[in-house]
Amino acid sequence: MNHPDVEHTMLTGYPDRSHLTYEDRQWSAVDHSVIADHPVEDYFGDEIQTGDKYFTDEAGRIVLQDNIRDYLTELAGAVFYKAK
Repeated sequence: MNHPDVEHTMLTGYPDRSHLTYEDRQWSAVDHSVIADHPVEDYFGDEIQTGDKYFTDEAGRIVLQDNIRDYLTELAGAVFYKAK
């Protein structure tokens, strides 16, 4: 059984970033301070580059904005659905 997101990606290709999601608009609306000595990797092992946006949770885990879905699924137990 294929996952609906995988099937959609197989049909249409990877999405581009020509539009902003709700979360992206929220991140863009706030003026975030620049941190010179930012962490090297996030919780999922992805390298944090200059200009990347990330957050820290109460346990001190650092997560890149691009990994928020993984964070919510793995650590918060979130389940994502697609309405028909």
